[in-house]
Amino acid sequence: MKSKNFKVAAFIFFIAVICLGVLWLTHSTATAPGKTAQTPAPTRADANKQTILIHQLAKPLSPPVRSEPETAAPTQAKNTPPDTDPRADPDAALAEGIRLVESKDYLTFLKDYRPPERFNPPGSPTVEEQAKALQDDPSELAETQKSLARMLAVQGTMPVMSHNGDTATYTAPDGLQIVMMRIDGHWIFAQW
Repeated sequence: MKSKNFKVAAFIFFIAVICLGVLWLTHSTATAPGKTAQTPAPTRADANKQTILIHQLAKPLSPPVRSEPETAAPTQAKNTPPDTDPRADPDAALAEGIRLVESKDYLTFLKDYRPPERFNPPGSPTVEEQAKALQDDPSELAETQKSLARMLAVQGTMPVMSHNGDTATYTAPDGLQIVMMRIDGHWIFAQW
């Protein structure tokens, strides 16, 4: 009888030691300030806080314009805006593309905002021929108007950027995408 009680007691002792060891390991790891990074557990009050995404923050303000020194050349006009390339960022390129398509300046749009002709397959129409088709062909004109509506719908939204930052993808409400790519430092419409 004693040996049976001893075996049960030894088994219970063994289980208790294992449980205490596990508790000690998990507790010491969770509370050791040097071993882990601790974040406070979320509370009910945290659930009511509004999450602010990076794109919801205001764009940084440009630095103040410095006045020109007194020795500036007399031919320079004061307070003239610097020459900016509207193709330097995807949002500006989108806005300029919208302006060109709305004004029916298809030739400039195709020259400045479509992939360069070096990417066209041999025998494909020239930019001039494509611009004429956009103006004259009713089906091409209808597709252009649909694309313009998509461009207007995504204007002001944040694009999804590729990992290397050379592709910006806007998704229109109809699910279709407007894809812009940076080629030779300029943003162009790869898919519109």
